[in-house]
Amino acid sequence: MSCFWDAVLNKLKIEDFNKLNYSGKPGPKEFADLLKKHNKIADNVLWNSQLLTKKQCEENYEHIQDYQSSQVTQGYDCSICDPFLILICELFIININHIYLGNKIDYTNKKNVFNNNYTITIQSDKGHMW
Repeated sequence: MSCFWDAVLNKLKIEDFNKLNYSGKPGPKEFADLLKKHNKIADNVLWNSQLLTKKQCEENYEHIQDYQSSQVTQGYDCSICDPFLILICELFIININHIYLGNKIDYTNKKNVFNNNYTITIQSDKGHMW
């Protein structure tokens, strides 16, 4: 089950991947590999309007580095303050609204003001994302 990866991929545009010199849309494993390849400290992302601490940024970076992309079909346990969603906001200069069990979690890229406020919305429950 790769619902996390599929849900995010379904919302992103082909143009987003051009920012990473990737043509077209990758599959789930390729997407995870692409994020790992471009992993960085996300200094421009706010989580629920709050800056992340240096420690949180370091731990997010490590989480992504340690992720085994061969596991994408075995599910991904998306957290409330998720490292991959933070990195996606950073790299693609977008905002993400994650609706988890009816609760809205905002990931905001401070640079998105200059990017026409491009926002994607994903939803999830305790076992599935769409």
